[in-house]
Amino acid sequence: VDDARLQQILDDLQQKPATEKKSSRQNPPFSVKQIRIRQATLICRTDTELFRLPFAADMDRQDPPAHTTQLSFTITIFPREQEIRLSGMYDADAGTIRFELAASDINPRLFADHAPFLARLAPQTTINMNGSGTLRLNPFFPEELQGSVILQARQMTHRDITVSRDGETPFTLSFHATQPNSTEPLKFELNGSPLQLAVHSGGTKLHVHSSSFSVQGSLRPDLIDITSRCLLSLEMNHDDFQAKIPQCAVTIETTGKPGEGFHGRADIGIDAVSIIPPSGEVKISNSRLLLPFSLPFSEQTQEGKVTIEAIRWRDQLIGRFNGRINQQQKSMIMKGDFHTDFLPGARATTTMSADFNADKAKMDLAVDLPLTRLHNFSLRQLLPAAADMVVSGALAAKAGMTFADDKPTGTGQITVHEGAVELAGRKTAITGIETAITFPNLPRLRSAP
Repeated sequence: VDDARLQQILDDLQQKPATEKKSSRQNPPFSVKQIRIRQATLICRTDTELFRLPFAADMDRQDPPAHTTQLSFTITIFPREQEIRLSGMYDADAGTIRFELAASDINPRLFADHAPFLARLAPQTTINMNGSGTLRLNPFFPEELQGSVILQARQMTHRDITVSRDGETPFTLSFHATQPNSTEPLKFELNGSPLQLAVHSGGTKLHVHSSSFSVQGSLRPDLIDITSRCLLSLEMNHDDFQAKIPQCAVTIETTGKPGEGFHGRADIGIDAVSIIPPSGEVKISNSRLLLPFSLPFSEQTQEGKVTIEAIRWRDQLIGRFNGRINQQQKSMIMKGDFHTDFLPGARATTTMSADFNADKAKMDLAVDLPLTRLHNFSLRQLLPAAADMVVSGALAAKAGMTFADDKPTGTGQITVHEGAVELAGRKTAITGIETAITFPNLPRLRSAP
């Protein structure tokens, strides 16, 4: 209390005997039974804008003598001529507020002047919300909260990317949280209903199906701990190739302190990947990505790992991959080694970088196989039609691809030094081969003249 005279009055009241307090206490000659507010406006100001919220409110004191400390209330706001209603009961003796929240057919596009990205939603997009809870007042903490949000969104566009929902079932996100007392953390859980999306960009079409989605965590003033899990399947169609991932399990663990940043780890496991370019189907089995991260970026972020147990081309086992991945500002850098049983001792170095800082995402991939000696290597394993062909010599290869502007482009080159080809059983051999074959239009395996 800043007023010295008021503080003196409060001190005097505390020093008076209890009997004197009781004798001097007087009740006002009236009480409030109801309060009604109609056609009112709440004026909200920020640093950059001002907006008005029309509202109405009701408050009713419950009939004595049983409910002299209970007040029921209803507050209804009308943003952009839509309706959001909050109702509940205040119990002074119990020190609680129980409430319910309801909003139907809210059109988020009507708020595009405050959040421009909402204008990209389809006009028929609507949101339905409902919730309830119990708040403790002394001390204040949310004892229990629950609710759901139903999103009926047909389509959203951003530049040349269009995201649309497959099927008629809307997406539902349910929420539940509890906090037994003020000293324990608030524990919460979110669950999402199955969702099917179609993403179109240029000549690429991506179908995403989420069969399960959940977020669990705990909140404290000094610590936030969140674990997210999602089970996905993906299918991509492009002019030059197709790709399918029947099942992808994603787990993201995040821990941090408000105002100090967050750190965590993403664990992505994929049982199988099928890629079908014109040159033949490539199958990838049992791949896993472990990626530590920090927000904002920190130089002390640990290194992640990438493993692929088996890579097959045209049903032939080609090899396996082990790599390392690092976070760098708004990009990811991966380096690894590809080992193959076809060429004992051979090791191809692979480098991939994904840049998310530009207006459009970009990914670069480079593969380099240093000079490797072959001795009586049969092509039967790769090309059954060339089963009688045996090659020897020194082989080197390199390739680079860029994924940008919704189109993969790349080049590759194979160099042969002191090569020899022998047709088994025909006593025919070609020796002294020196050549370099260039592929200017990867992923198409079509050599240059």
